[in-house]
Amino acid sequence: MPAEPESKQPTAELTCTHCGCDMDYCSFCDESGCGVAICYGCMVVAIGQTTEALHTHGG
Repeated sequence: MPAEPESKQPTAELTCTHCGCDMDYCSFCDESGCGVAICYGCMVVAIGQTTEALHTHGG
């Protein structure tokens, strides 16, 4: 029986260039080898779909 071909190549470990979180693919370009990878959370803030959480403090 032949071995089943892998559907995807092994994922490259990327780090978001904005917040430093680990991820498998760039949320903007969907590439596993992106040099300026960005996570989904940072991407939606960067393109203006949401705003960053405000720092809460008393007063």
